[in-house]
Amino acid sequence: MSYFTQSKWWSSILIVLLIINIGTISFFWWDKKHQTPPNAHPNGPAHFLIHELKLNNQQQAAFDSLKYLHQTKMEALKPALRDAKDAFYALLKQPTTNDSLFTQSLQRIGELQQSLDKNTYEHFKQVRKLCTPEQQEIFDSIIMQAIKMMAPPPHKAMHHPKLSDNEKIPESHEPLPPNQ
Repeated sequence: MSYFTQSKWWSSILIVLLIINIGTISFFWWDKKHQTPPNAHPNGPAHFLIHELKLNNQQQAAFDSLKYLHQTKMEALKPALRDAKDAFYALLKQPTTNDSLFTQSLQRIGELQQSLDKNTYEHFKQVRKLCTPEQQEIFDSIIMQAIKMMAPPPHKAMHHPKLSDNEKIPESHEPLPPNQ
């Protein structure tokens, strides 16, 4: 086989392999991007509740007002929570961390998260009040499903090595002992 024929043959194989690689990567990227979480409703939790509870027009209008008010409150709190978490993790840059500053940062995050959860709880209490007694029974049976729809999609679990019997998970923000 001449050098030119051999070179052409290897070039062809390389091009085919490159196309296969690009196709495979594109397939996985496209598939991940368009995956819906297992607990998702095609139109979101609001449409799920409206559909399952069979809200009438008046109830839907009241529900939409409650939803708008809830989302407004939540959007006002989310940046503060993000900032509090940024400030907390910025403590990692310091060679030593003051325990009271560490605790204050954690408490601030907890307070903001508590506000978010309280607002969501109060929102759904108000939604439940919109319902007839029959709708309230349905509401009670589906509310956890609706709340799970609001959660971000779960992250893939990371595989961590199993701890041996004499190892324990650290309970404080102390550094981990070096591996032996």
